[in-house]
Amino acid sequence: MLRKVNEHKGKKAHSQFFRSEKPVRDGFFWAESPEKMCVDIRDKVVEEIPMLSFPTSHQVDQNVVNQGIIARLQCQVEQLEQRLQEKDSQILAAGNSNKHADVLKLQAKIEELHENVTAKEQEIQKVLRQLSQKQDEVSSLQCRLEKAEAGQEASKLSEVELQTELEKVQEKVLKFVAQIESICSGLNCDSTHNEHKPTFPWTAYSDFNVLHKDEGQGTVARVSKSETDVECVRRKYLACLIAARESPTEEVLWLVAELRALLRSLLMESKCNS
Repeated sequence: MLRKVNEHKGKKAHSQFFRSEKPVRDGFFWAESPEKMCVDIRDKVVEEIPMLSFPTSHQVDQNVVNQGIIARLQCQVEQLEQRLQEKDSQILAAGNSNKHADVLKLQAKIEELHENVTAKEQEIQKVLRQLSQKQDEVSSLQCRLEKAEAGQEASKLSEVELQTELEKVQEKVLKFVAQIESICSGLNCDSTHNEHKPTFPWTAYSDFNVLHKDEGQGTVARVSKSETDVECVRRKYLACLIAARESPTEEVLWLVAELRALLRSLLMESKCNS
């Protein structure tokens, strides 16, 4: 723009400097021959001679003013361009800062979501642990219930088994008593002793004594002391000892202890009577 203004001013000054009413070719400088040059000078009127025009002081001042205005405008244009650049940089910085702020906000939201997710996962793990504990408790209760049911069935079976075992024991006791009686019959006893030979079922009465169990207590009761015979009891005690050596069962040992106690009591009574 400044270049165009300068070119326009130069053309205007050049036209003002070489301004004339007639073409220059017809004047002094363009004579057809040297001889005619003087004639032309003489013939021409002085006023018609072209005069060179020089710029006046007013024109010079105007040019200076124009240059100052142009320089001032150039400075203003440069300042405006600089401001535009600053505004552009500020806009870019603001955009970058806004983007950075948005990124920070997004990061904060993401972190908050991560924290919420971790909290929910912890709650889920806690609930799962509680559920597993409850499942263990339920399984233990089921095991206890199964054991209780099995115990009830076993108790029922045990009652039946105990009843059968009791019957078997009673049969064994009867057989053992029969063996003792057979052993006692093989011993050499007097006729009086043979007449009073007792039998040994649990509630059977003999001619000289009876062995039975009182209600709630296992004690030996003597029915008639006058008919007892120490020798016969001693032989029965020996027979029980022999049987206990062959088969030491609880029933045999209990019978040996009872006969021992009876024999001891009879001996004490016989000593007192004597």
